Amino acid sequence: ALNSLVAQTRPADEVIVIGNVMTPTSYPNITYIASDASLATRLNAVIDASDCDAYMILSDDDTVLPLFIEKTVGVMKSTGADIVWTEFDTIPVTALFRKSIWKKTGGYCDLGFWDWDFKWSCGTANAYKVHLAEHLFQYNQHPAQIAQHALWRADGTWDAWTAAIYAKHSK
Repeated sequence: ALNSLVAQTRPADEVIVIGNVMTPTSYPNITYIASDASLATRLNAVIDASDCDAYMILSDDDTVLPLFIEKTVGVMKSTGADIVWTEFDTIPVTALFRKSIWKKTGGYCDLGFWDWDFKWSCGTANAYKVHLAEHLFQYNQHPAQIAQHALWRADGTWDAWTAAIYAKHSK
């Protein structure tokens, strides 16, 4: 993930790496934050404290192609979009979004599928969404993630989290 960020044609204004265990690298202009809090809590704290206008969440096993930031920022600026994403028909975790829409939705919540909830919250908040139909993002699932999803399905966690999100947004 970090290699794909430093290879961008338009550099990120700021890169913040958050995790439970940090292995700092020699990349310039990267802030490392170690925390045992939930991912949603960590993301909210970082976004709340930052002065940037737009954000992108990039998981450690995913990559963005060199034009991702340049093109999504360009579309956001030219259209006034709140969210710009590539690839999928639905908004993935790795989408460029404005801090203002994050604030309007109340940020990420700890319902388990924090990314799904954020997408639904953006819909509820009437976010202006633009899909850039270009291949600029590579989503990867590592074996541990696939195994975890299987466990969540088997023990009912997946269904419980999905039901909580549906209940929250069906009001």
